[in-house]
Amino acid sequence: MDRDEVGKILRQAAARARGYADFFDGPDKSLKEWGIAQTFLEELQRNGGPKIRCGKQHPGGANHAPDFQIITADGGIWGVEITELVSQKAIEATKRGEEVFADWSDAQLIAQFDAIIAKKDDSSNVKGGPYDRYVLLAHVDEPILTQERLETALGGRTLRTRLIDELYVLMSYQPTNQCCPLLRFSTTKT
Repeated sequence: MDRDEVGKILRQAAARARGYADFFDGPDKSLKEWGIAQTFLEELQRNGGPKIRCGKQHPGGANHAPDFQIITADGGIWGVEITELVSQKAIEATKRGEEVFADWSDAQLIAQFDAIIAKKDDSSNVKGGPYDRYVLLAHVDEPILTQERLETALGGRTLRTRLIDELYVLMSYQPTNQCCPLLRFSTTKT
């Protein structure tokens, strides 16, 4: 690869950079999701989750749900659908040069989670399987959405789902804990 090609790749990456809540961002969707999935596996293990034999991206490609598959040590197969909780308005304002932080009310936060679940809780979008567990993993790097804030706003709710067995939220790296906190929220099948 010559200098011009490298320069072109770097300019394209810079043009895609959003500059807001981008801890988990990567040069493309596939690499981004791979990194998120690897961090999820690390935090799942750190939190006493099941022993993992292997994890892999969905064999059907980047645009098929689920995004990632886990095989546990006891042979269980998990489908993991990855999504993000972020303010699109804050991303757009940052790209215009404004310094902003999204200010999420409890009602907005709950509504956004409900919308994410409604979108991802659809078995007609799922490829592969069958899965012993179907997991929705939302990653968050919003400055105002701390672990405590999410636990307070969402922790007392039981989320009703048809497909999703578990909902996890993966927070961006927190130096005080030296980890990316992983939160689990209750779901019940309807």
